[in-house]
Amino acid sequence: MAQVNIRIGDPVYSSDEKKLGSVDRVVLNDKRRRVEAIIVHKLLQAGDKIIELPLIDRVEEKRIVLRVDAGSVTELPAFFREAFIEVKPDDAHRTLWMSLMPSAPGTILALAPGAGRRTVREIFSSGLTQPIPHSANVEVVSNLPDDDVIISSGTDVLDLDGQKVGTVAEVMVDPKSGSAGGFVVREGILFKSDRFIPIEWVGDIGEKHIRLLVSAEQVEAEDRQWANLGAMGVKGTAFARGN
Repeated sequence: MAQVNIRIGDPVYSSDEKKLGSVDRVVLNDKRRRVEAIIVHKLLQAGDKIIELPLIDRVEEKRIVLRVDAGSVTELPAFFREAFIEVKPDDAHRTLWMSLMPSAPGTILALAPGAGRRTVREIFSSGLTQPIPHSANVEVVSNLPDDDVIISSGTDVLDLDGQKVGTVAEVMVDPKSGSAGGFVVREGILFKSDRFIPIEWVGDIGEKHIRLLVSAEQVEAEDRQWANLGAMGVKGTAFARGN
């Protein structure tokens, strides 16, 4: 079976042709370099759902079709992720005192940080910015395994020198084994068009950054080589879709 490209943002359909939502994130195990699942956003308004790779029937040009029908959506596992911030009472008082210190004309009062353990959404739900002490303990709780990394359209790709070359647009995967074949990087400051990055060029994979083992110049040079080979009728790296 050919490799397929899972494009972030593509619509997802059930086996009975009901639109369920769109690909919001791709779950990847960095150690094994294996795609485990996709996270579908607004899946029939039932919240974000985890769709494991075996539940994907096929990846077409502009959509992904699952093996389950729309009626089975509620049985799929929901994606859970929440950030908690715990502030000790002493730290809350100290931060309040620092925020009340006049630093500029007109500065008279600031909202005190609340002591205890709350979610980030609770802290900012009032619309008022509350100072968070640097010593606050931040904990992210998720129902995904600790070894799994969430790749999204907000994941930056950095070259060997730490330069941002773009953001992730697609993830290439073998549907049978789940092995990641590489990433398609959306055009940005350095790349004037989308670029394919084979998994062999990838160093560390994280939610915020994917760090490459090559420079942006090497990526450009390799891309030109594939283009020249293609012009001569030689096949380069395939961007296969479907099965």
